[in-house]
Amino acid sequence: AWCYGNNVEARSNMMLAATLAGMAMSNASVALVHGMSGPLGAYFHLPHGLANAILLPHVMEYTYISNPKKFADIAVAMGEKIEGLSLLDAARKAVEAVKRLCRDVRVPTLREAGCDESKVLELAPKMAEEATVTGSYRFNPRRATKEDIIELYKRAL
Repeated sequence: AWCYGNNVEARSNMMLAATLAGMAMSNASVALVHGMSGPLGAYFHLPHGLANAILLPHVMEYTYISNPKKFADIAVAMGEKIEGLSLLDAARKAVEAVKRLCRDVRVPTLREAGCDESKVLELAPKMAEEATVTGSYRFNPRRATKEDIIELYKRAL
């Protein structure tokens, strides 16, 4: 759908996938990446989906160690070969696959998306506080402190 914008079938499938994801999110809680995306939209006027895409690889890298089985399942779903790998190595494959996908569809860094680095660094403590207020961060398999969240914003630059 991204590569061939005129492909109606691909775009229809993407629309269906987005609808199913929305339905899934309404029946399950979102996690850290979602909570961190809200403040980026508020302070830097980033679309929520873009903010999530920018942060996702960093939050996954932070999180995979806490639930390697689920991340290994994600790797398999994304077509990664995990046979013969340890569970942690298989889980890392999910992170690598998402990083590759983000590169392939040109998800920018925060800087590339127009966020001023000094402003991100200045607002990171406040954004981290706001990310914890939503409550969604509590559903992340690996609990993040405000300091962890600040570091994740920095990594996304």
